[in-house]
Amino acid sequence: MKRITTIFLLLSFLAFIQSALAQHRGGKKGEPPFARLENFKKIKMMETLHLDETTSIRFFSRYDKHEEQMRAFGEERDRIAKQLDSLSRNNAPDEAYDAAFDQLLSIDKKIAREHADFLSSLKEILSNKQIAEYIVFERNFIRDLRRIVREVQMDRMQPR
Repeated sequence: MKRITTIFLLLSFLAFIQSALAQHRGGKKGEPPFARLENFKKIKMMETLHLDETTSIRFFSRYDKHEEQMRAFGEERDRIAKQLDSLSRNNAPDEAYDAAFDQLLSIDKKIAREHADFLSSLKEILSNKQIAEYIVFERNFIRDLRRIVREVQMDRMQPR
């Protein structure tokens, strides 16, 4: 029975991935990219962590703030990567690279600190077991997402 449930969840997940990938960037008007996938992830997280209504409201409030901060850090990291690309194309001096590297290291430290602070803050809401389940869920979700996207890409490349 567990195997059937797992297969059903993976197929459902694949359907969400395909619909998210098939939509043009932004999906519905005003909807951020991959919003349906994020909603699916939250539902699965609620099930995995066995969250009641009150706990889920508190958890997702913190989770959403954390994700927003991580997106902002990601955008900053992308900006620095573009800067590094520009520096390398223009044969910039080493001092310019050093400044960009320092910015990149600073962002990486902020990312690590934000992640640690978020996990620590979860102790106010979740049990240690639930925090462990969250960490494992995040790892597995990302791993499964990559695998499914890779499979979809392979299927698209296969002649029909």
